[in-house]
Amino acid sequence: MYFGAGAAPLLGAAAAWNDIAVELSTAASAIESVITRLSSDQWLGTGRRGTAVAGLVELHR
Repeated sequence: MYFGAGAAPLLGAAAAWNDIAVELSTAASAIESVITRLSSDQWLGTGRRGTAVAGLVELHR
């Protein structure tokens, strides 16, 4: 109980997972922003809907 690395490795792993979560959240926000723009009337074109749907699929994967 009193030997070993202690809590440091666990705290390090938790910090690394937190960094990954922040990166994923940032990416999801960026994708959501693109999908919102693609779903609006700002981009008029035949590929608009397909591109937005493909982005939604990636976002919810």
